[in-house]
Parts: sequence; C-alpha cells; structure tokens
Amino acid sequence: MLFFYCLVAMIAYSDSLVILDGPCHSSISVEGNMAWEKFFNGTWYEIRRYPILDNNLHCVELSATMKNKTEYMLMLHGMKNGEMVHDEKVIILPFTNIGNMGIFTLGNRFLKVVLTETESFAVLHECVYNVTSNTKTIHNWILSRDLYLKKEAVELITSIFSAINSTELQLDLYGDVKHDDDTCKASSISGVFLSLMLACIVFINYANPENRFV
Repeated sequence: MLFFYCLVAMIAYSDSLVILDGPCHSSISVEGNMAWEKFFNGTWYEIRRYPILDNNLHCVELSATMKNKTEYMLMLHGMKNGEMVHDEKVIILPFTNIGNMGIFTLGNRFLKVVLTETESFAVLHECVYNVTSNTKTIHNWILSRDLYLKKEAVELITSIFSAINSTELQLDLYGDVKHDDDTCKASSISGVFLSLMLACIVFINYANPENRFV
C-alpha cells in the first residue's frame, strides 16, 4: 500500500526528492499557534508539489480523524496511472510542540506547516540534512480546501516565498497535481469491479422491496 508511499501516499508516492547542497535554511519558519483540530477537520486537496513527475500521484484528497490530542489518523485517496490508491498513516504532534507550532511527524517524516489559512490553503515543507555529504533533500506541497488555489492564496504564497528567498521554496518549480475528470476517472479492474458491485446493490435493493436496506 502506498500516503505516505506521505502528507499521505502523496508524500510517499513522490518518486524522488530534490537534492541540494548545504544545510537546511533556518529562514524557513513555521506557523505558530496552530489550531490542529480545525486544520485536520474536513478535506484537503493537494494542488501543487515539488518535485513532481508526469506519472506521479494525482487527484489527491486528504482527510484525518482524531485519535487523541496528539495523534491523528490521516487518510489519502488518489489516482496513479488510472489506478485508485488509498493509504493511511498516523500523524503525531510532538509533546514538545510548545505553542502549537506547525510541526508534526508522519511515519518517519518530519514536516513543517510553513504557511496556512486553515479555511483556504496550506504550504508544507520537508528538509532533511545529510551531514556526511553536506547535502539536503527537500519536498514541498501546497494544499487547498478547493480543487484550485484562489487568486488571493497564490498572491500571498508568492509574497511570502519572495520574502523568505530560499532555494528550498521556489513557486515556479512546483508542478500541478491534476484533478481533471479524465485523470481522476478510474480505469482499473478494481474501479470497474467496485462500480459493478454498487450497481448490483442498488438493483437488489429496489428489485426486492422486502429486502431493502433502507
């Protein structure tokens, strides 16, 4: 199974990371005073990703349920090469997360919420530094509550990225995560089978009134 292979298979389904020289930039701060319950409530759509490949995961929808105050179960649904994919992973908020800073772990990944307006969009960032090679691997995601980024969100993200001025955050390098009907339409056997099963259930339900489920 794949969400994580993270923020859920979306992170895990990324086929590669970007490798740059030097340590992670300290100029990339995180959101403070995160309202995590509100943040993880409802559906997020992955809109843009860096890096991204043409055959990568698309149509990504993310949702989460609370397990306790520091743990959430994150669920991903998406499409990869016409195949429906699904995965789950536990999000952990560090106990040392003073002031509800925008930091959490996803499996063995350590992610930052660089910027968010909970009702609109979120920018996630990952940077892992290798002391031995003096290189870092980075990965970035932009999420939205809608299937597109609103103009105001794009302008704000552009402004913040420009102010940070880091090679780890360059909006023009991001690729779009597709959400069009053709890409998000299942073409796999599993998709066809699921559709047939649902059709059969509906048929049986209405053909035999005495056996109706509702």
